[in-house]
Amino acid sequence: MDGLISQPPAPNRFELQPFPAGDILERAVVRFGALPALDFLGRKWTYKQLGDLANRAAAGLQKLGVMKGVNVGLCLPNSPYYVIMYFAILKAGGTVVNFNPLYTEHEIRTQAEQSHTAIMVSMDLRMIHEKIRPLAGDGLFKRVVICRMARILTPRDAILFRLFKGRELSRVANNAPYVPFERLLDSAALPGAIEIDPDYLEARASFAGMLLDIGNTDESVRQLNFVAQRDPNKAQALYLLAEAYRIKEAYAESIKAARQAIQITPNNAEAHFWLAESLRMSGDYDAAQSEYDQYLRLSNFDSKLAGKLNYYVLGYLVGMGHKTRASQKDIWSDLRSSAYFGLCDCDRKLKRYDDAIDFCTQSLRYDAKDAYVHYALGLIYAHKAQDANSREMLAAACQQFRIMLALNDQMAEADQVKKMLVSFDAKLAK
Repeated sequence: MDGLISQPPAPNRFELQPFPAGDILERAVVRFGALPALDFLGRKWTYKQLGDLANRAAAGLQKLGVMKGVNVGLCLPNSPYYVIMYFAILKAGGTVVNFNPLYTEHEIRTQAEQSHTAIMVSMDLRMIHEKIRPLAGDGLFKRVVICRMARILTPRDAILFRLFKGRELSRVANNAPYVPFERLLDSAALPGAIEIDPDYLEARASFAGMLLDIGNTDESVRQLNFVAQRDPNKAQALYLLAEAYRIKEAYAESIKAARQAIQITPNNAEAHFWLAESLRMSGDYDAAQSEYDQYLRLSNFDSKLAGKLNYYVLGYLVGMGHKTRASQKDIWSDLRSSAYFGLCDCDRKLKRYDDAIDFCTQSLRYDAKDAYVHYALGLIYAHKAQDANSREMLAAACQQFRIMLALNDQMAEADQVKKMLVSFDAKLAK
């Protein structure tokens, strides 16, 4: 039409060329070198300064033995250290393993063991280091790189922090396995060149796990299927697929993936958990109970049979309504609570109410504030009250329902429970 500026047709597709993630920073340095890249509590770093620090830290990591296939943990809060060390690990050829600094010592140990983390990067903040120290003392890490809080503050704030917040810092030994962050920077050389495979399966599987954590289940499934097709014996991809399909309510696919993972690694506790979950949701309650029992046996860390756990389960616990993110204090306990609830639910469906009560009670020992378990207990007591015409059981049902509503009155079952309470209270009043 007249008066409109013609535009060239949009391309039908984009040709994306893979490149190492570490190059993201290199490209930013070229484009924005003198511009501020980081601003932390008033102290700033330009892109050029950030790139220089990452290169020097990468060269230092390579001197510590970091290369392709070496897993390096980051147990850091949001700070410049995280950005520097993230790119330094990639430039050195290592694989980044993210640890939540709010994890318990037990959770950090389990994730470190499963991921074969060789080197840990942490800070001298007491809330973090006091959980890393015993693990380092047990020889779990070859080296622990310690980043000092005061070194990333302005000179004035560093003095004030030591004066007024000194109790929040830990004293860190100057001998092995500890390595000060500043020692990594001693080398002015660039990190040695490394060959990066853009289809690196380990990285894709870890990325898929993080996608599960943030609730991007569809993209996680795509990444995991890619890994499983390239390497059918990649157990990590298979049991993560079992979890992803469980979240998507694709139970047949979840069962298939879990059984493949178990065939490769029979002692993988979490594969048994996802198999149990999908069997239960498919109505195969006896088979589900057998798998829950296997999971509980393999995840019992007091047992010599204990297996290794994967911790990409926040997406399941949050997405399925079991938890809120603020309640994720000990994922091991949360999963055991869920397993006992699964056993309880199976027995409830099979009308084995006494056994169901025992299992739900076990579940509450791990998490007394799980509203859904109280709801299930209320239903069980209500069934027993109906079968035995028991006022005692009816009163127990009312108690559990009231606890459920006190914990979470926004549950989908809340309106139904309120109506039942009106009816039950009327019967008890007679």
